[in-house]
Amino acid sequence: MDALPELFAAQVLRAQFAEGAWAWVRVDEQGVVRERGGDWSRFGFESLLPGTVAMDALPFLVGSLPILAPHALPSVTFGAGVSADVWVFPVPDGFGLVAHDVSDRVRQVGRMQQEGYQLSLVNARLTGQGLGSAVRSGEDLLSLLKMAVFECDENGVCSALGTLAPWADPFVEPALAGQASTGRTLKQGDGLSFLDNFLEDAQIFWSSGQAGHLASGVWCEALDGGKEACFEALAALDEGGHRNLVIERVDARYAERQGTLQRARQAHLDFETLRGEVQKKEVLLQCIVHDLRAPLANMMGVLSLLKGSGLEPDKVRELLDLALRQAGRQDQMMRDLLEIFAAEVAALQSYDTDPTSAPDLAQVLRERIRERIPAFEQAQLRLELELPATPARLPVAAHADRLDRVLGNLLGNAAQFAPAGTEVRVEASLDLAATPAQVEVRVLDRGQGVPLGEQARLFDRFAQGAGSAGAAGLGLYFCRNAVTTWGGTCGYRDRAGGGAEFWIRLEYLGSQE
Repeated sequence: MDALPELFAAQVLRAQFAEGAWAWVRVDEQGVVRERGGDWSRFGFESLLPGTVAMDALPFLVGSLPILAPHALPSVTFGAGVSADVWVFPVPDGFGLVAHDVSDRVRQVGRMQQEGYQLSLVNARLTGQGLGSAVRSGEDLLSLLKMAVFECDENGVCSALGTLAPWADPFVEPALAGQASTGRTLKQGDGLSFLDNFLEDAQIFWSSGQAGHLASGVWCEALDGGKEACFEALAALDEGGHRNLVIERVDARYAERQGTLQRARQAHLDFETLRGEVQKKEVLLQCIVHDLRAPLANMMGVLSLLKGSGLEPDKVRELLDLALRQAGRQDQMMRDLLEIFAAEVAALQSYDTDPTSAPDLAQVLRERIRERIPAFEQAQLRLELELPATPARLPVAAHADRLDRVLGNLLGNAAQFAPAGTEVRVEASLDLAATPAQVEVRVLDRGQGVPLGEQARLFDRFAQGAGSAGAAGLGLYFCRNAVTTWGGTCGYRDRAGGGAEFWIRLEYLGSQE
């Protein structure tokens, strides 16, 4: 049998499906079946195939749409005498449905009730009592089980068998002065809409002449005093043609089922919380790996340049000094790895908005460009920076270390896709007319750009375009998360004349004079 998709398994406790056949289906927002699994033939829905309209085969759902929250439809009756508990719940882009065959359970309940009824008849015959006396001999048991038993005629009049417990009073005509509860008749058309609707189905069932039973499912009514009580009705036709109706008080069973569903919902919430924490740790681990690789890439670029001949001594010393600084930077990262791991998630949510201590975007860009030039030269790329003439400082709302990584990700992305012999430009501009004032940074290359179909998911988690083999797909995802946390925006547009243009906009914290 097909396994439940993880998306569905989180919604309904697997313990519900320990026994019996089940089936599931996922339906999109247009009502079209997208996936299905399990034994749908058991429920008489072999035609419920992907691409078909679900409501044509599942009309009992029409009154439940749209599915805004998980809920249960207990003891839904399908064709061929199959009864099922049904769960429906929202999923991305539609809803899911799981049906669990509980026919054996319903049949068992029906058999127990029918056997009790037959036992009463046998007892009546053995003792010479009438049917009323036989039922009265079992009144204690019926009261204990919180059941009210009626026999209905072809005109739909249902008469009580035996003395009714007080909880059944809302369902029967008031007793006349001096009248015993035995012989009272069931109310109809008096505001008990659920029971009235079920009795219409019961009349059709009884008229079929087939022995068996029909279950209503659980419903709840507000009794006098505002207290809510829950009930379930069962229509049965015995071999003698008697039309029997049993109404059972099921408060405890309904409360247990609701408790199970509530525990399932809570388990789902706990699962989502845990999954969110795991995702944060995954991003954190990828960020640490990225931090450790960046200095190494710079050192490899320097060493590749030193390997060549004809460099001036001053140039050699400059490159060696740069390599040593990158090696020291990586060493510090490795020694602080455990501390970084503990603090990284909190740091991702914090940033500086004090103009005197906020990161200077102009300085960060100069440092990153200077560090990247050797690697770009090794790839036969030119790297140019253009900053506003004034002001000298560009303090922005950001976290200094995270801003360094965002810019590094954008430069690394350009280096990966820019053709050899071309130029990668980094431009910064100040927009004082915006509210608040903003600084925009653009990284432009002359690569192939991003196909239109991939642009919408470019900043999604694990999104990778053509030529991204070996990448984790988290670089641009990190950029978006960090920049939006700081109140900024980021995006992509095709570069005029061909190529790609990635941009970020951050709040400018400097003087606007």
